[in-house]
Amino acid sequence: MSIELVFIDQSVRKVCEQGRVADSLLGPQAARRLRARLADIRAARTLAEVVAGSPKFLEAGLRVLFSLHPPYQLVVEPASNPVPRTKKGEVDWSKIDKVRVIYVGKPK
Repeated sequence: MSIELVFIDQSVRKVCEQGRVADSLLGPQAARRLRARLADIRAARTLAEVVAGSPKFLEAGLRVLFSLHPPYQLVVEPASNPVPRTKKGEVDWSKIDKVRVIYVGKPK
């Protein structure tokens, strides 16, 4: 079983699924890394297994930022409802098997 990817909207889906759109928006190096990160995520059983792209947890651990080619980044969040939590109340990334891509681009 692998992680299921969903997208916050059609524009983000296009960047992630259409190579020419990603190349145009991000440049070839960042677009290549975007495809690699998405492949890494899809190949993993849970998001906790993904280490490529130097994942960083944002917003109280509810979002994960992956570095692409500077300055570009990929941001995802759990798409599970409810979001699995540890006993401490943190997101349990070892149980996240569905993520939503919410942003691809330069830092806001």
